[in-house]
Amino acid sequence: VQDASHNYWPRQLRVSQSALFEAVVAGLGSLHEEPRRFLERIASRSFRLRDHADRVYPVEADGLRDPAIRRTLADLGPATVLYTGGGIVPAKLLELSGTRLLHVHPGFLPQVRGADGFLWSMLVRGRPGASAFFLAEKIDTGPVVLADEFEPLIFSAPSGVRPDDETLYRAVFAWIDPMLRAEALLRTIRVTNALADARPREQEPSKGSTYRFMDAATRRAALNVIFPQDSLKHA
Repeated sequence: VQDASHNYWPRQLRVSQSALFEAVVAGLGSLHEEPRRFLERIASRSFRLRDHADRVYPVEADGLRDPAIRRTLADLGPATVLYTGGGIVPAKLLELSGTRLLHVHPGFLPQVRGADGFLWSMLVRGRPGASAFFLAEKIDTGPVVLADEFEPLIFSAPSGVRPDDETLYRAVFAWIDPMLRAEALLRTIRVTNALADARPREQEPSKGSTYRFMDAATRRAALNVIFPQDSLKHA
């Protein structure tokens, strides 16, 4: 059920927006050697956690506050856990002794915190960023393992028709955002060798900005940077 929910738009847009898919594949060439293979994998139904992990611990829980989550993490003992969900992590999970929750945020910390990180990065900094950090009580303020910025990601399809803003927004978070985070995680692993030995740097709360989800006008401005008006004709 979770897989069907999380990967609905990557799969649906792959079928309904083939020209947009090709534009994204072409534009992601600077970020990944095989963007088509990566995105096709997201859109497929063949992904299994057991293919990518030595051990998998299935847990049935009603949200992050369910005691079953805390018990499972506590039973693991000292561990670095990759947190890939959204929302606010309860303090009881952050306070577990020996447990560090690693998250990859689509923004260069501390300059770009908060929601719509990729869009805000492209709008205010002109290029995407991503950071791997350990979760703390406040939003995107935890110790940073790695923060990096990438070449600007611009997507064009001269022969195509420009989809509406809602479709472009969904495409960003179906295809572009996941690849950006995956690349940042790979860079983190390469730099640290072993995440258990990572020595992150503390953030200064007074530095940087925390952004909210964009309103319609701001989102359009950001999407026009990512998908230039002169490269995709309006329907």
